[in-house]
Amino acid sequence: MNGRNLIYYASFTGNTELVAKVIEEVFEEADWENDIVKVGRDFDPKHHEIDFLSYDFICVGSPVLWHVPFDPLLWGIRTVSHRVEYGSMKTGPKRGLAFATYGGAHFGEHEADAALILLELAYEHLGFKSVGKIAVPGKVSHRGMKDWYFPDMHTRPNHNDLDRVRAMTIEAIAVV
Repeated sequence: MNGRNLIYYASFTGNTELVAKVIEEVFEEADWENDIVKVGRDFDPKHHEIDFLSYDFICVGSPVLWHVPFDPLLWGIRTVSHRVEYGSMKTGPKRGLAFATYGGAHFGEHEADAALILLELAYEHLGFKSVGKIAVPGKVSHRGMKDWYFPDMHTRPNHNDLDRVRAMTIEAIAVV
C-alpha cells in the first residue's frame, strides 16, 4: 500500500459521485487504501467521526451551489481545523485534491473557481498541501440550451470529462 486516501464528497444529482468513483479507481490502481464518505443533506458537520488527520491524501469534492461548495461538507472539515493549533498549519507532506461539478450554463469552468478554492483552503488548514483542482461540467437538467456555455450540458459529464479526471488524478498522485 502507498498510503491512506479519503474521498470526502457530496453529490445530489450523481455528477460529483461519478467523478469520485473515477478518482477512487485511480487510487486503487495505484495501490492506495481508500475510504469514501458521501455527505448528504442530513450531515451534521459538528458531530461526525471522520478523522481527516489520519490520512496521507484527501480528495474533497462538491457540486457547485451558487459558486460555492455544499456548506455542511465544508464545515465538516472546518470543525476539525478549529481544533488544530495555528502554528501547526504548515502544509505537507500530506496532499489534497479538490474536485467540483458545476452546471456550466453561464461561464464554463470558471463557475467552479470559488468552490475549488474554498475546498482547498479547508484542507490546507489541516496541513494538506494541494496538488490539484478538477472542475467537471455536470448536467442540471435533461435538456441543453443553444445559448448555454456548454450547449451539450445534458450529456455531461461524458467520457472525455471522466478521462480528464483520470489523467489529472494520476498527475496529482505522482506529486506524492
